[in-house]
Amino acid sequence: LREDRKLLDRLLEKLTDAVSRYLLMQIAAGVDAVLVQDIGVLRLMHRLCPELPLHASTQMTLSSAECIREVESLGVRR
Repeated sequence: LREDRKLLDRLLEKLTDAVSRYLLMQIAAGVDAVLVQDIGVLRLMHRLCPELPLHASTQMTLSSAECIREVESLGVRR
């Protein structure tokens, strides 16, 4: 994949579209918060629905004040 940038870009676009559709279905279903482990999904969620409460999983491994500030800027409160 590293040698074929176009293939990688198409794969990432398909993955982002699939995750976006899933997250929008959850929002439409009425979820009141989302527990997130992946920083990319966190950024996507914040962009799709900035008013939805987001919670960082302990598996996110936020180990510095800089990391905490970053996720707080994306709407994480827990």
